[in-house]
Amino acid sequence: MNRSMEPAHYLSKHLVVVTTFSRCKREYYRVARVRGKKQKRGQDCLSCSDRLSHEPSPLLQIRWLRLVVDEGHELGKNEVDSGLAHFIGEIAAERRWVISGSPTTGDEDDQNFNADGLDQLQRLLQFLRHPTYGLKAVDQARENWDLAVKRPFLDRRERGRDGLLRILNEVMVMHRKE
Repeated sequence: MNRSMEPAHYLSKHLVVVTTFSRCKREYYRVARVRGKKQKRGQDCLSCSDRLSHEPSPLLQIRWLRLVVDEGHELGKNEVDSGLAHFIGEIAAERRWVISGSPTTGDEDDQNFNADGLDQLQRLLQFLRHPTYGLKAVDQARENWDLAVKRPFLDRRERGRDGLLRILNEVMVMHRKE
């Protein structure tokens, strides 16, 4: 199904709106195209800024009670689709949830597996707007993460392991099949 997204006034009448990651991706590319055309025409307006929240996406025009991202590891996976992750991060929501069976991905035999996994977790914390590792500017949040968690963990210091476990306990609910 490739129809356009319903307008914001229609979506706002519903208690639950379910959309797919691929729908968000299409919406992001549509918004990016509109912004690109405005910039080519030389319009210097708020809707042309890097802040996507002024673009005409219905997803960005509503303040949602809860934003739940299934297959959330896609948000933290890599920085290649950082524009899409930024778009989803700009959706206004009072509560943010990430659902994933595998919050980190990658090849376990890769020598950078632990470092890459920690980077993925930090990007998820950015989306969740963690008070220390997600609410500040992206570079500051990443620097805080690197100093307090990533480097100590990779150096096999106890404070790195303890810090990581503390953060995971704050933000994670784990369910196991019995």
